Amino acid sequence: MDQGASFADKIADAAIAPSDAKARAYKFDVISPSELTEDVRSAWHKLRLQNNDLWSPYFDIRLFDVLARHAPHAKLAIVQQSGDIVALLPFQGKLGSLARPLGAPMADQHDLIQSHATRLSLDDVVPNLPMSGFVFSGMRHKPLAGQRLVPTLCHVADLTDGVPSYVAWRKANWNDQVKKNERRKRQGERTWGPMRVEVMCPKTSQGFETLMAWKQAQFRETNRHNVLGASWINKVLRDLYESPDPEFRGEVTALYFGEHLAALEFGLRAGKAMHSWFPAYDAAFAKVSPGILLMDGMIENCGHRGITKVDLGIGHDQYKRHASNAPVTMWSGSLLNSGLRRAVMSGFISFQSWAQATFPNSLGEAAGRLERRNEMILATEPTLSGRLKGYCEALKAINFKG
Repeated sequence: MDQGASFADKIADAAIAPSDAKARAYKFDVISPSELTEDVRSAWHKLRLQNNDLWSPYFDIRLFDVLARHAPHAKLAIVQQSGDIVALLPFQGKLGSLARPLGAPMADQHDLIQSHATRLSLDDVVPNLPMSGFVFSGMRHKPLAGQRLVPTLCHVADLTDGVPSYVAWRKANWNDQVKKNERRKRQGERTWGPMRVEVMCPKTSQGFETLMAWKQAQFRETNRHNVLGASWINKVLRDLYESPDPEFRGEVTALYFGEHLAALEFGLRAGKAMHSWFPAYDAAFAKVSPGILLMDGMIENCGHRGITKVDLGIGHDQYKRHASNAPVTMWSGSLLNSGLRRAVMSGFISFQSWAQATFPNSLGEAAGRLERRNEMILATEPTLSGRLKGYCEALKAINFKG
């Protein structure tokens, strides 16, 4: 038990028991990153190669290595059967408390790292670990049980058949949107000069610093929690951007009109896969939707460099749907073990449901926004002072008038 766990967390932890006969056939361990052995690393690589669903950079052990250096309370759960490692689950959180995917809230995809044939569920693992529950927002496979399981789309541009084939698909399915973007491009070029998209070199540009400044300004203007203000997230992104490994690194892609920098995007590359993490743009170019033009250009740029899959992130954004020819359904929700925390969470869920039904335009919406912001703060801020500051900012941002 982690000495830092609260009394309530210890009560919740004490209530955890092996779930069933299936679970008792496995051995469950939790290690810190410093305890990672070559045998575990080898098992990670082997299991990932045996499961095509784990193509995202989020399942690359090199990302675990970076996150393990900076993410608060980084852990790795190991599931063994007859002495063989059959599944792994990276997570963060104090033992005995509520856990989240490693890297949350920046962890857009997460799941058990296991072969396609093993088919363990999150339900088989979490109740047998020293945690009071697990909160997730982009689970690759739906747990068999859980609280408030909500499906969401992960938008993916599949370039396996090449850029020409992908462009043809877009014209066949979203030709009106393609033409609209072409008009935006022409308008921008008439005003500022020829448009181009390029990947910035870390050693010769200030692209990363500019992107961070733009994105944090956007968080302030939209009254959202500034996740990039957390020191550990900043360190993770910098480490990835400065990585010397050309096959695994953070990349900043830029959109220019002439010599005018209009938009920037931070992505994570791992071999032939790219995850588009977050974009930002100069408001002076807003009339031509530079973020959408950058996304289109970034996808084609990836295809020309041999990248076959571009993960555009989760959500129901229409502009992402127009670029996604291989969407994947993912799941958000929580899996809570028995105990005090589950009772408290159930009570909060009941209150929010009542508030949304009774006050659909005011208190209900405010309760929903507070819940989402609360989860962002809890995942981002490891210290009490950071969380209190986040809550104060959240209360200032909420409009209770509807």
